[in-house]
Amino acid sequence: MSGVAFNLGIEALLAAQTALDTVGHNLANANTPGYSRQNLLLSAGPTQRLGGRLVGTGVRADRVVSVRDLLVDRRILTQRALMGRLETRSSAVGDVEALLGEPGNGSLSSRISGFFEAVSRLSANPGDPVLRQDTLRAGTDMTERFRSLETGFQKLRKDAAARVADQVSKVNALTNDVATLNRAIAAAEIDGSQASDLRDSRDETIRKLSDLVDVSIVERPDGTVSLSTRGQMLVSGTRAFQIESATSGSGETILRVRGSDQPLRPASGSLAALLEQVNQFLPAQIQKLDALAKTLVHEANKAHSTGVPSNGPFRSLESLHALSDSDGDGSYNDELLSRAGLPFPIQDGALTISVTDRETGGVQTYRIEIDAEETTVGDFVGALNAIPEMTVVVEGDGFLSLRAAAGYGFDFAPRSFPTSGSLGGSSVQISGRFAGDSATSLSFRPRSAGDIGATGGLLVDVFDSNGDRVATLDVGEGYVPGSELDLGNGLKVSFGLGAVTNADTFAVQTAVDGDTADVLAALGLNSLFQGTGAADFSVVARVLDDPRLFAASATGANGDGGALQELLAISEAELAGLAGTPPVQFVGGLAADIGFARSSAELALGTEKALHDGLVAQRDARSGVNVDEELVDMLRFQQAYQAAAQFLQVVNSLNDELLRLL
Repeated sequence: MSGVAFNLGIEALLAAQTALDTVGHNLANANTPGYSRQNLLLSAGPTQRLGGRLVGTGVRADRVVSVRDLLVDRRILTQRALMGRLETRSSAVGDVEALLGEPGNGSLSSRISGFFEAVSRLSANPGDPVLRQDTLRAGTDMTERFRSLETGFQKLRKDAAARVADQVSKVNALTNDVATLNRAIAAAEIDGSQASDLRDSRDETIRKLSDLVDVSIVERPDGTVSLSTRGQMLVSGTRAFQIESATSGSGETILRVRGSDQPLRPASGSLAALLEQVNQFLPAQIQKLDALAKTLVHEANKAHSTGVPSNGPFRSLESLHALSDSDGDGSYNDELLSRAGLPFPIQDGALTISVTDRETGGVQTYRIEIDAEETTVGDFVGALNAIPEMTVVVEGDGFLSLRAAAGYGFDFAPRSFPTSGSLGGSSVQISGRFAGDSATSLSFRPRSAGDIGATGGLLVDVFDSNGDRVATLDVGEGYVPGSELDLGNGLKVSFGLGAVTNADTFAVQTAVDGDTADVLAALGLNSLFQGTGAADFSVVARVLDDPRLFAASATGANGDGGALQELLAISEAELAGLAGTPPVQFVGGLAADIGFARSSAELALGTEKALHDGLVAQRDARSGVNVDEELVDMLRFQQAYQAAAQFLQVVNSLNDELLRLL
């Protein structure tokens, strides 16, 4: 019996000592990140039969285990991955918002508004050279802001791509650590014990990994875990699978598990947000900026290309955009004009070309019809060369070169056609620019026979293409032959000396736009801006070098600012290339979308963080170290240790007494 009692005391003493060691370990790691409180599992020893009775053999210290709630731990990993994505997204959107700087001085919207305000001031005094310079300077400021923003967006994208590579390295390092800890845990738990501290280290490593990428965990019977993301394995037992980043042919950053052909697309974690930033968010902002720049180039050049420079019609002109030889036969002539590699579209319409005799001031207007599905480069060049006093060639590099004969000039103003003719024996001259909403034909018909400027009551009626009379002109006694009469639609007409009859007629085809096919803007002829996106958006160098080439006039007449009015109208136009919004409103919408995205990300982050903090509180309540509770346990096991020691002293004393009796 004394042997059993002695063993009872020893087991009790050892159990209390182990329990005190566990309490001490908990207290020492009360502030260690990721540490899970450990408990000593105790059980009663097996009974023995002695003297016909069953006698207990004391307490057994089975093993030390960590206190864990696996469900809460897994939910914390999910929340950390969501927070990692939202934090990175919020930061990225904030960077874009700061780069735009909307609204404010120097912002894109203020530069666009500044350009159109300068155009408005110039339109009030088109001949002012100072205002002309100010307008070109405002245009330069606007285009510089576009290029600056594009550079900024590209830098943000490059920085994000570098962060992807850095985080890929971190993911690989963490998965290697998990595989190493798996190996250590499997070795330590081969006897059935639990390597709690190693498990805590592994859990903390997995939590850090979940900040970067969402992971799914499967624990194996040997204590190791397997990690995967989106169905692709990152860790399997003691083996880690490395991921790598690369750039696709389309410029996207893609991830792959080494040895796999399938792209890896994390759903959460900061790595998922960075990939979204590199491949979607920033390219979308660049695409919107490019669309705005390209639309402004196209619309402004459509207005400017049909204007007349302040120094008069052109003697020569070269296109900014080259034609392409798509079939590689060495000739441009067989290419469809609308499919010859030009950056802007060409549609069905007509191009008006006026040739001016610089000595006499006489103007002859021609019209070239263009069919987008039929007109070839050769057809177009041939039609231009059919105009007297004009020579047009396609240079070897695909650029179009237009030349006027000596003493002549040309422009593309929307003049009525023809600009001169005869009504009976009277010469007729048409000037001005038609102000109607749509083109029409005008017919001049005398009501009676008579002599211009001499016959009393001699009237000329003017009819439109519908046969409606739009004006009646008094050209009888009192009219000074050669003086201009206003038709009330922007056009003016003068009649020379001569006799007319009521059978005579003279017809004019009016023009609202000198280039309804948009071929000038596509080729880059008489352009104000150049470029096809934000990166190369600029004012045409030849216009900057010679501000007289800034085509403010729609007719070439002194003080005319018709082209400026068309340019100014762009500021309020609902442009198809901008989803039906004016330019400044488009920028405002872009800034508003980015601001909404940032506020949404911040709101979602706050919600997810609150949920995460609640889960952490649950984990701490379950698995964290409570110092007060540990101190209570320490006193409890101290008393148990002291009682076991006292028990051994009593047993020892009884044994000594028994030996003396024997």
